[in-house]
Amino acid sequence: MNLTKRQKSGAAIAIVCVTALAVDKVILSPPAGAVASTAAAPVPAVATIPVTPHDDAPDISVDGPTPRAVLADRFETFAAARGLDASAVPDAFQTPSEWQQDDRPIVIDVPESAEGAEFRRRHRLTAVMANGGRGLAIIDGRGLRVGQKLDGFELVEVNKRSVVLVSAGLRVTLTLDEP
Repeated sequence: MNLTKRQKSGAAIAIVCVTALAVDKVILSPPAGAVASTAAAPVPAVATIPVTPHDDAPDISVDGPTPRAVLADRFETFAAARGLDASAVPDAFQTPSEWQQDDRPIVIDVPESAEGAEFRRRHRLTAVMANGGRGLAIIDGRGLRVGQKLDGFELVEVNKRSVVLVSAGLRVTLTLDEP
């Protein structure tokens, strides 16, 4: 039996759907005793937040708990029925601490030194391509990315019309020539 690509795709999707339904009903469904206890559990009252109406705002009133509160209550009931400790679960939306490291050198703005002035005199910025934190600069016809060095100065920042290079605490800004 030869099936077309479209028929094979349809069959694969149907198999995935049936598998997901079976997993939901068999594996993820709560035990029979937990269903009865969660269904009989009262829903706690929802705190009311006072809102000061504006003159131009329409009068909107909501009877009963908000969907957010109901969902939170359902999660708490689910965790209690399974004996789960929600305080042990890390925040899924918090960025890992490894991502929060700042490896950029610490630079103190000081008046430009003779070394910085000499660097600026010797080098000419001809083009920039700012791309978030990973830009590209063309200095003296040579392409440099953030983190690369030129004459001992490291490229640390690429802006729309300028770049910043640092070396041993010295900060030098090269700007594009006006057209």
